[in-house]
Amino acid sequence: MRVMWIGMLGAMIACSVSSGQSYVVEQVAGGLNHPLDLAQAPGDPGGLYIAEQRFGTGTTGEPYARILRLDVSSGVLTTF
Repeated sequence: MRVMWIGMLGAMIACSVSSGQSYVVEQVAGGLNHPLDLAQAPGDPGGLYIAEQRFGTGTTGEPYARILRLDVSSGVLTTF
């Protein structure tokens, strides 16, 4: 996962240099175990939805996934 993010960051920097536009990379959420996907729902401009995989913290100790909603204005994560 870390390699993918580094690769995406490198691509963003390369695009920025070649097109003359500037981009800012900003962390919007922390404390995530293994984020899998990020999406914004139509009609909900104030929220970002994050799919996260958790390891060994479920009731059986098995990996499980959950969906979180990030309120962009307050930075608060809630379980969806």
